[in-house]
Amino acid sequence: IDLDSAIELLEKSERWRAFGQKLSIVSYADVVHCRFEDGREQRDAFLFPYGSVQLWGFDTGQEGDFLASLAAVAEPLAGSAIAGASAAPGGEADISESEFLLFTYDGGDSGEAGADSEATRLSTTTVARIAALSGEAQPGARRTKIESNVVVLRSADPVEKIAVSFAFAQSVKLSALETALEQTIEEVRALPEQLARHGRQQLSVKKIAQLTGRIFLQRNEANLHSNILDCPDFFWEAEEYEAMYRRVHRYLDVEDRVAVLNKRLDIVNDLLDSLASQLEIRTAHRLEVTIIVLIMLEIAMELVKGASLPGMVRWPVRLVQGAVASLVR
Repeated sequence: IDLDSAIELLEKSERWRAFGQKLSIVSYADVVHCRFEDGREQRDAFLFPYGSVQLWGFDTGQEGDFLASLAAVAEPLAGSAIAGASAAPGGEADISESEFLLFTYDGGDSGEAGADSEATRLSTTTVARIAALSGEAQPGARRTKIESNVVVLRSADPVEKIAVSFAFAQSVKLSALETALEQTIEEVRALPEQLARHGRQQLSVKKIAQLTGRIFLQRNEANLHSNILDCPDFFWEAEEYEAMYRRVHRYLDVEDRVAVLNKRLDIVNDLLDSLASQLEIRTAHRLEVTIIVLIMLEIAMELVKGASLPGMVRWPVRLVQGAVASLVR
């Protein structure tokens, strides 16, 4: 998501009035906070540059409308090199991921927090939906926590919500990458069996190179570009909320899931390396046969030059034709 363009879009458009009569926008490090106020009701939206949107207090219809309003400033993941052609818009696959949990204030009202990774089209189409059960805060508890899929906040302070939203944004981005990897695995699932049964597989050198490139892009996105493993720079200025962020981060098993994702990427990459080596050997063998045929052709031409009888012209030609036919087979 282009955050600067998103801010400009929200400021110029009147569509935001469907979420509240008053809009305030604050830009922090790596996140933009939009607060919609309608009387005593408050709705918070947090936009992250790597394609995640966290929505607090929105109902299902409002979530879809808000995400659709950001489509013009979002880069779709479906159809990109990371997702592959099988996830192209209009196809069967989709890379959007959503998680839904209830939240409540310490001894206060409850609501629903939605975490959407809008890496595809910023639509309401989801691949995974986690339904959360409601719960009540413990009396006297003054610590933000998450238990039984319910987020318990100490106050309505937006910085507190940002700390929790960072962890959910990283989690839902990771879910989108896990879905993209699943699609790649489906494309190569039959290859080991083809090798075991027939000793060869049907993919071309170009296709294997594309799959290898996609694996590297997915690995880079998980480990380098999306800050899934890093503590956000935001907590340099809000250090007191870092412990809260790390608790939610651990609750969502982000580090363990990244480790599993990298392990699966390694396995797929090893398979593709093996297939590429096999194709290189096959290509080298064909080159050797071609060189042998060319040598035989040169010998045959020399024999033809020195031949005086018409019958002696035919057998070198048949020899060359037979060698070429063997090469084609």
